[in-house]
Amino acid sequence: MLSGSLEASVRKEDKQLQALEGRREEMKDLSGLVKQILTEHKDARDDDFKVIGHVVKALNPEAMHLTFGQTLWNHSKLNLPSFETIRRTRQKIQHDHPELRGELYEKRMEKQTEYANQFGGN
Repeated sequence: MLSGSLEASVRKEDKQLQALEGRREEMKDLSGLVKQILTEHKDARDDDFKVIGHVVKALNPEAMHLTFGQTLWNHSKLNLPSFETIRRTRQKIQHDHPELRGELYEKRMEKQTEYANQFGGN
Protein backbone atom coordinates (compact mmCIF):
# COMPACT_ATOMS: atom_id res chain seq x y z
CA MET A 1 0.00 0.00 0.00
CA LEU A 2 1.32 3.45 -0.94
CA SER A 3 1.44 6.35 1.49
CA GLY A 4 -0.88 9.28 0.80
CA SER A 5 1.82 11.61 -0.49
CA LEU A 6 3.42 8.91 -2.64
CA GLU A 7 0.03 7.96 -4.08
CA ALA A 8 -0.69 11.62 -4.86
CA SER A 9 2.70 11.93 -6.55
CA VAL A 10 2.02 8.86 -8.70
CA ARG A 11 -1.40 10.24 -9.70
CA LYS A 12 0.18 13.56 -10.61
CA GLU A 13 2.78 11.81 -12.78
CA ASP A 14 0.04 9.76 -14.45
CA LYS A 15 -1.87 12.95 -15.27
CA GLN A 16 1.30 14.55 -16.67
CA LEU A 17 1.94 11.51 -18.87
CA GLN A 18 -1.66 11.55 -20.10
CA ALA A 19 -1.35 15.25 -20.92
CA LEU A 20 1.90 14.59 -22.80
CA GLU A 21 0.26 11.80 -24.79
CA GLY A 22 -2.63 14.14 -25.56
CA ARG A 23 -0.22 16.79 -26.85
CA ARG A 24 1.52 14.20 -29.03
CA GLU A 25 -1.82 13.24 -30.55
CA GLU A 26 -2.69 16.91 -31.09
CA MET A 27 0.63 17.44 -32.88
CA LYS A 28 -0.03 14.43 -35.12
CA ASP A 29 -3.44 15.90 -35.89
CA LEU A 30 -1.91 19.35 -36.53
CA SER A 31 0.69 17.86 -38.88
CA GLY A 32 -2.02 16.06 -40.80
CA LEU A 33 -4.15 19.19 -40.97
CA VAL A 34 -1.28 21.41 -42.14
CA LYS A 35 -0.26 18.83 -44.75
CA GLN A 36 -3.84 18.70 -46.00
CA ILE A 37 -3.94 22.52 -46.19
CA LEU A 38 -0.67 22.65 -48.14
CA THR A 39 -1.99 19.99 -50.51
CA GLU A 40 -5.37 21.62 -51.12
CA HIS A 41 -4.40 25.32 -50.98
CA LYS A 42 -1.32 26.00 -53.09
CA ASP A 43 -1.50 29.71 -52.26
CA ALA A 44 -0.86 28.84 -48.59
CA ARG A 45 2.50 27.23 -49.39
CA ASP A 46 4.24 30.62 -49.47
CA ASP A 47 2.12 32.41 -46.86
CA ASP A 48 2.14 31.41 -43.19
CA PHE A 49 -0.84 33.65 -42.43
CA LYS A 50 -2.94 31.72 -44.94
CA VAL A 51 -1.86 28.43 -43.34
CA ILE A 52 -2.70 29.86 -39.90
CA GLY A 53 -6.07 31.10 -41.15
CA HIS A 54 -6.96 27.68 -42.53
CA VAL A 55 -5.87 25.99 -39.28
CA VAL A 56 -7.95 28.38 -37.17
CA LYS A 57 -10.96 27.89 -39.44
CA ALA A 58 -10.63 24.10 -39.25
CA LEU A 59 -10.07 23.88 -35.49
CA ASN A 60 -12.45 26.60 -34.29
CA PRO A 61 -14.60 28.17 -37.02
CA GLU A 62 -16.18 30.57 -34.50
CA ALA A 63 -12.76 32.16 -33.98
CA MET A 64 -12.93 33.46 -37.56
CA HIS A 65 -15.49 36.02 -36.35
CA LEU A 66 -13.14 37.45 -33.72
CA THR A 67 -10.70 40.26 -34.27
CA PHE A 68 -7.06 39.36 -34.81
CA GLY A 69 -6.24 40.75 -31.38
CA GLN A 70 -8.96 38.73 -29.68
CA THR A 71 -7.59 35.58 -31.33
CA LEU A 72 -4.03 36.38 -30.27
CA TRP A 73 -4.93 37.08 -26.66
CA ASN A 74 -7.27 34.10 -26.35
CA HIS A 75 -5.67 31.37 -28.50
CA SER A 76 -5.38 28.99 -25.53
CA LYS A 77 -9.01 29.47 -24.51
CA LEU A 78 -9.98 28.90 -28.14
CA ASN A 79 -7.99 25.63 -28.16
CA LEU A 80 -5.73 26.87 -30.94
CA PRO A 81 -2.04 26.03 -31.29
CA SER A 82 0.35 28.98 -31.25
CA PHE A 83 1.05 30.59 -34.58
CA GLU A 84 4.72 29.66 -34.17
CA THR A 85 3.79 26.00 -33.71
CA ILE A 86 1.77 26.14 -36.93
CA ARG A 87 4.69 27.82 -38.74
CA ARG A 88 7.21 25.23 -37.52
CA THR A 89 4.84 22.43 -38.49
CA ARG A 90 4.50 23.90 -42.00
CA GLN A 91 8.28 24.24 -42.24
CA LYS A 92 8.86 20.61 -41.19
CA ILE A 93 6.26 19.29 -43.62
CA GLN A 94 7.77 21.27 -46.50
CA HIS A 95 11.23 20.01 -45.55
CA ASP A 96 10.00 16.40 -45.57
CA HIS A 97 7.74 16.83 -48.63
CA PRO A 98 9.46 19.07 -51.22
CA GLU A 99 6.43 18.77 -53.51
CA LEU A 100 4.50 20.90 -50.98
CA ARG A 101 6.96 23.80 -51.13
CA GLY A 102 5.74 27.04 -52.62
CA GLU A 103 6.92 28.80 -55.73
CA LEU A 104 9.04 31.22 -53.69
CA TYR A 105 11.18 28.45 -52.13
CA GLU A 106 13.66 28.20 -55.02
CA LYS A 107 13.90 31.99 -55.28
CA ARG A 108 14.73 32.24 -51.56
CA MET A 109 17.38 29.53 -51.89
CA GLU A 110 18.94 31.33 -54.87
CA LYS A 111 19.06 34.61 -52.91
CA GLN A 112 20.54 32.82 -49.91
CA THR A 113 23.33 31.35 -52.06
CA GLU A 114 23.88 34.71 -53.74
CA TYR A 115 24.24 36.50 -50.39
CA ALA A 116 26.51 33.77 -48.99
CA ASN A 117 28.78 34.06 -52.02
CA GLN A 118 28.78 37.85 -51.90
CA PHE A 119 29.60 38.08 -48.19
CA GLY A 120 32.13 35.26 -47.97
CA GLY A 121 29.89 32.37 -46.95
CA ASN A 122 30.34 28.79 -48.14
